[in-house]
Order: sequence, then C-alpha cells, then structure tokens
Amino acid sequence: MYTKTIQYMLIAITALGYASCWIEGNITENTETQKQIAKLLNIPPEYTVVGFLPIGVAEKEGKRPSYKSFSERAWYNIYGNDNEDFI
Repeated sequence: MYTKTIQYMLIAITALGYASCWIEGNITENTETQKQIAKLLNIPPEYTVVGFLPIGVAEKEGKRPSYKSFSERAWYNIYGNDNEDFI
C-alpha cells in the first residue's frame, strides 16, 4: 500500500505539470544536508524520516532510461541460464 500511494502521488504530480523524485533513506540522521532538511520541515529530533517527495517545476525534461528486454534481465533458477523456454 505504501508503494502504491507513492506511485499515485507521482502520477498526480506529473498530471498537474510538476516534477518529483522519491528520495528514500534516513534523512534526519547526521549529515549537514539531513540536518537542514529536518530543520526546514521542523522535524523533532526523536523522529526519523525515511523518505520524502519534493515537488517542483523541472528545469528541463528528463529522459527515460533504456532497459534491456525481460528475457535479457531474468533467468530461471540460476543467473546466466540461457534457456528461454520458461518465459
């Protein structure tokens, strides 16, 4: 459910003409950037934020990465199995 909610939010953000990128990881820990984010969002020190979704206007349009086909990325049971009968 958590992942679906993020996906729906990203779709809605894009549909409204904005851009975003899900950022995941402990962002309220020790680095200076993490401290700045926690301060900006007024997050108490006893909380740990594990992700956030910044929203804004894209400076330029991004490009989609190229992907290998499913049969080039997936193997049955072991890595590198050339048997394509399972797909």
